[in-house]
Amino acid sequence: IEDEPRSGRPRTASTERNKGRVDEIIQDDRGVTVDTIIRKLGVGHSAVQEMIESLGCKKHCARLVLRLLTEDHKDERKANTSELLQRYRHEAANVMGTVVWDAEGFILAEFLEPGQTINAARYVQTLHKLRRALRDKRPGRNIIILHDNARPHAARLTSEAIAKMGWEVLLHPSYSPDLAPSDYHLFGFVNDQLRGQRFETREAIEKAVRQCLRRAGTEFYRRGIFKLPERWEKCVQRSGDYVEK
Repeated sequence: IEDEPRSGRPRTASTERNKGRVDEIIQDDRGVTVDTIIRKLGVGHSAVQEMIESLGCKKHCARLVLRLLTEDHKDERKANTSELLQRYRHEAANVMGTVVWDAEGFILAEFLEPGQTINAARYVQTLHKLRRALRDKRPGRNIIILHDNARPHAARLTSEAIAKMGWEVLLHPSYSPDLAPSDYHLFGFVNDQLRGQRFETREAIEKAVRQCLRRAGTEFYRRGIFKLPERWEKCVQRSGDYVEK
């Protein structure tokens, strides 16, 4: 005896197809929230949570990362951080910056339009704006940028644009928000500063974020950047495993 085929909602939304879509969404943006995934797929919270867990992911430094790093990932993290430590010790006087801020302070904040998603072409536009901002705020500097391995950052279009600008991209191992200053230092600070406030418009939010970034002060940014060598050291000591917060 078998049930007749029935129309309507399947018994579970945790299908292989949906799991593949969840994986694509996470790979595109490791800062994505569960609520965003729910909206994109049109399925329930429990199903999305189940699929995220089945992909072996967890939240770390506000990013979805692998729950257990593979030995290959650990080897990559250890090798990268060992190389970065050697470079830091050799070039300790140089300032390493990120796309939006460096050890001296806030440089640029870019916001997407409602409904817009970040892709390589959009990211390259941001890099051109960053170049103009750097000419004004950090003239004559050799630019070294640190960004994670999200698809827009790793795309060939992005790599070609950065090469034309003459910038260097700092090594950054996969699945490593604990080695990304914006993840472990900046975003939590901004969230804490804006928590509990109500904003009537998108423009008001953008203004509040920029004001928060400007008020943070040089010492705050300096601490965030110069935590990096400490975290590289810990990563090497832990044989590539995640650094404790």
